[in-house]
Amino acid sequence: MTLLDQALVLLGAFGYAVAGAIIPVFNTEVAAVTIPLESHVPPLAVALALGLGQTVGKLPYWLAGRGAERWSRLREAALHRDSGQGTTRRRFRVPRIFVRFGAWLRRLGDALADWGRGGRWRLMLVTFVSAAIAIPPFIVWPVVVGAIDRSWWRFFVPAVIGRTLLFLVIALLPGLVTDGH
Repeated sequence: MTLLDQALVLLGAFGYAVAGAIIPVFNTEVAAVTIPLESHVPPLAVALALGLGQTVGKLPYWLAGRGAERWSRLREAALHRDSGQGTTRRRFRVPRIFVRFGAWLRRLGDALADWGRGGRWRLMLVTFVSAAIAIPPFIVWPVVVGAIDRSWWRFFVPAVIGRTLLFLVIALLPGLVTDGH
């Protein structure tokens, strides 16, 4: 396999991982096993491409966390303005589900922020653990981090490292099983 072929495989793995992060039907864990076996691309390179792709694909979730929290604050500000005038007229309507979701994120964010006051490394640690073993679930955690931490790189770096580690372990499993027999 030429270097160009390997680069194309890694680019495809990256794209598949982005799609898998947004649409969970695309199972990236299966890709972590099959790509190194079928293409003979080194497992570390595949794991890195998949880890980067998954994290890039989770950035919209992170942005949604920022947005949900922001929408909740905007609605509260509009209600406070209207309540001072004695009227319930609103300047814009935000669907109730977004308001509730934003309020839940704020409560969860406040609790995590209180714990994280010992240092931002705590949120980064939880992000790494979530990315590596999905506790808390990595589909939800980017939203929470987006609502409580404004720094995208404090989400991105530990997420890439955790996801890459997870995919590297998955990619190496077939070799460990077949070498033992």
